[in-house]
Amino acid sequence: MKKLFLFVFLCIPLYAQPQPRVFTAADYARAEKFLAPNVSNLVVGGAVIATWLPDERFWYRNTTMTGVEYVIIDPAKKIRSPYSPTPSDTAGQSAGRGFGQRGPAGTAVKSPDGKSEAFIRSWNLWVRDIATKKERQLTTDGVENFGYATDNAGWRKSDRAILLWSPDSRKIATQQQDEQNVGEMYLVETKVNHPVLQAWKYPLPGDSVVAMIHRVIIEVDGPRVIRFQMPPDYHRGTVEDDITTQDYKWSPDGKRFAFISTSRVHKDAWVRVADATSGEVR
Repeated sequence: MKKLFLFVFLCIPLYAQPQPRVFTAADYARAEKFLAPNVSNLVVGGAVIATWLPDERFWYRNTTMTGVEYVIIDPAKKIRSPYSPTPSDTAGQSAGRGFGQRGPAGTAVKSPDGKSEAFIRSWNLWVRDIATKKERQLTTDGVENFGYATDNAGWRKSDRAILLWSPDSRKIATQQQDEQNVGEMYLVETKVNHPVLQAWKYPLPGDSVVAMIHRVIIEVDGPRVIRFQMPPDYHRGTVEDDITTQDYKWSPDGKRFAFISTSRVHKDAWVRVADATSGEVR
């Protein structure tokens, strides 16, 4: 009887353990419906990306339950009114954010006047005259994993330049990103014959060293690099870890540059304004 009881006791956990669920194609299809591109249209009034006008008013594109509307705000008078943007408004907005209007390879950023485009080469920032194709090097101290305007948030990497031109196309706001001592991630690309090993900088939660950005403004005509008088920032954005120019804003006269610094764990954010000539930050 004792042996029988022991046998039954040992067998109970085997029957009590739940069987792993087998996921079907329908399960994955249902999960796909909740990915960001498929649910973003359900968010109404999610963000305000202001485009400032010379008279200190600003307009923005807003999503509503019935579609899209354009709104203009007068902060001084506290008035909110409908707005009809012109083609030049929307074109300037696209170029200013660093999206869309890029060079032939999709990595350069065109200036607001449409005459120049900035791009990365060998960890440094260059500018190209679109009409003549003449190129000039703007920075010289960029080195491997400590380059200017580089795009790398760990999971995403590309050759595109992350920067914002001033409204007069004479200055560029960007950063020199330090990843020299950041750990690496490896990915093996499988294909016929020999596989390809990819490696890039990829900080992980808990790492003592992560990517840091040293903010700068570059005067294109000099060229001259103006470093911000502040410690480096974490590679963080207000919406995600990736750096985007939606956290950047030039004053209409190009004399001041506003930006947001975000803590490593996204719990704190600071709005700062830099003097575009001296690099002084408040």
